[in-house]
Amino acid sequence: MTDSIPVPTPVGGEGILIIRGSSFQIRDLVLTLNADGGPAGSMRPMLSWDIWPLWLRVAIDHEAAARRFRAELLTADGPDDDERRALLVEEETRAGMVAVTAAAFTFEALALSAASKTGLSRAGIGGSSGTAARVAEVLKQCFAIPQSQFSRWRADLKLLFRARNEAVHSDAGFHDPLPHPALRAGVSRPVHVYRLENASTAVEGALGTVLALSAVPRQRHGKILRDSAAAWTTIAEELRDHRRDLMSE
Repeated sequence: MTDSIPVPTPVGGEGILIIRGSSFQIRDLVLTLNADGGPAGSMRPMLSWDIWPLWLRVAIDHEAAARRFRAELLTADGPDDDERRALLVEEETRAGMVAVTAAAFTFEALALSAASKTGLSRAGIGGSSGTAARVAEVLKQCFAIPQSQFSRWRADLKLLFRARNEAVHSDAGFHDPLPHPALRAGVSRPVHVYRLENASTAVEGALGTVLALSAVPRQRHGKILRDSAAAWTTIAEELRDHRRDLMSE
């Protein structure tokens, strides 16, 4: 495995593909006249793409998958269904784990995008208090979050990132058996943490927060953040509708 991902050489070709949610910028624009007096010049096209909607879509889709597996699990209650129950619990846990971690990645990507658009330094924001605190502080500086709401929201964010960290940095250690709402038997900690209920809480929190924040960009950050926030509202509303469609299936 290499130490770093190789950086591809920029390409030319026939134009540039602009995907919804991406931004286009021209740098190093030079306009000159050639020897015949005609126009000549060069430029450097640049692209960026906010990927928080991708992570939020991943979270929503995997929450839906966890819901489907839970529905099947509730039907596997016969005396000969032990193996099927075990497989369905594993599937729900896998889908729930992706939903929870993707919800956390949504917040992190949103914070980094907002910092980039406002010129905030991403390094050192929140000090050494951990990723959740840094993400919360970036978003507080970019959006007009009431202090009372911010304190409660920051605490929820810490819980979400704790669950995310357990997936990314699992210790694989021994823990007491924990309850699961669809089972009478005790389960391992990952099965308890990444169950459907927690996946839904994570997705609802991420979706609701994006919608709330995008409505209140701080005016001091100017037009770039306001325009981005307006576009983010539209994207988040479409993702909310997508989730509702999945829940009605």
